Amino acid sequence: SVSNAVIIGREAATGGNITSAADFTVAVGREALRALTSGPGNVAVGHYAGGKITTGAENVAFGSGSLSTNVDGSYNTAIGNLALETFEADSANHGENTAVGWKAAANLTTATNIVAIGAKAMGTGTVTGDSSVAVGYNAGAALTSGDNNIIIGTNAAKLLTTGQRNIAIGTGALDAANGGEDFNIGIGDGALGALDGANQNVALGCFAGETATSVTNAVIVGTSACGNGAMTSEADGTVAVGHSALRVL
Repeated sequence: SVSNAVIIGREAATGGNITSAADFTVAVGREALRALTSGPGNVAVGHYAGGKITTGAENVAFGSGSLSTNVDGSYNTAIGNLALETFEADSANHGENTAVGWKAAANLTTATNIVAIGAKAMGTGTVTGDSSVAVGYNAGAALTSGDNNIIIGTNAAKLLTTGQRNIAIGTGALDAANGGEDFNIGIGDGALGALDGANQNVALGCFAGETATSVTNAVIVGTSACGNGAMTSEADGTVAVGHSALRVL
C-alpha cells in the first residue's frame, strides 16, 4: 500500500489499486490521479488532473483536466486548465514536456521535449513533432509534426503546422506561414509576416520582410527593409540591409 501520500477529493487516486511504488503521491481534487497504480512522485491538483496516469512518473499537473489522458508518460509539467490535456506517450516514460497556460499544448499527443508557455500556445494543432518552443499567447498554435522550432511572441507562427527549424521572435512574426515552411528566421514584430510556402530566409528588424510572400534565400536586415513589397520567387537571393532598404521590392 502507498505511504507518504496526500490525497484529497472525491474519487481522487481511488481507481487504480495504488502500490507502494507510488509513495509520495499528491492528488488534490475530484478524480485527480484517479487511475494511479505504481507511478511514483506524481503531483496533481484539479478536477481530473492526471486522471488516467497509471505508471507514469514524476508528472506535475495543476489545473482542471491538465495532463488528463496520459497513462505512462513521465516527467511532464502541465500548469493551467487543460494544459497537455491529450498527451499520451508513444512509449513508456516518454514525455519531458512543459506547458504553462490555459490550453497550452492542449492537443499535443506524442511529442516530447516541448515547451509551451502562454494561453493557447501550441494549443490547437495535434502536436507530434518534438523539441519545439512556443512562448506567448497563441504562439505556434497550429503546430503539428513540425519540430525544432523556436517561436516567441503573441501570434508568432500561429498557423505553422509541419514546418521545422524555424525561428520566429516578435508579435506576428512568420504568422502567415501555414504549412511546411522550413529554416526561416524572422526576428522582430511582423518579420516575414506574410511568408507562405517559402524557406531559408533571414529577416531581422521590426517589419523586416513583412510583406514578402514566396521569396527564398533572402537576407533582410533593418526596420521595414523589404517591408512593403510582395516579394515573390523572382526576388530569390535578395540581400537588403538598412532601414527601409529595398522597401517596396
